[in-house]
Amino acid sequence: MLIRGAAMWPLASCAQQTGKVFRIGFLTAGASGAEMPPDARPLSHDDRREQPQEWRIRGELLLRQSAGNAREAERYLATAARIAAKQGALVYGLRAGIVLSRLLAEEGRREEARAVLDRASANPLDEWEGPEIGIAMQLRSELG
Repeated sequence: MLIRGAAMWPLASCAQQTGKVFRIGFLTAGASGAEMPPDARPLSHDDRREQPQEWRIRGELLLRQSAGNAREAERYLATAARIAAKQGALVYGLRAGIVLSRLLAEEGRREEARAVLDRASANPLDEWEGPEIGIAMQLRSELG
């Protein structure tokens, strides 16, 4: 069974790394011991590496507000995935792909959900040991 909330990432954990502060959109968080993707780093004002995270978080917040926001959230999540792919931010792309895939599956669009997830998980994340890989594998098996 696909449950929207199960795919949502804790918003603050997206912005945390031991000893450093990362800014993601309107969120700021400090050290909590959470691991960051290998393609994340502290941000400068002109650095836009956080864009995929900002778009994904906006999409997730819209979904949490109301199921009626699904179309707009879908656009935000697709934008996050597209920007992450362009930047080569594989983990951020996988996060966006997982949430978008769950949304599409909940709407009965399972073929599209599989295609989104397959695109998001096409590149190996050899050095990354975060939960995204396991979540993507489980979701893929649920989607058939």
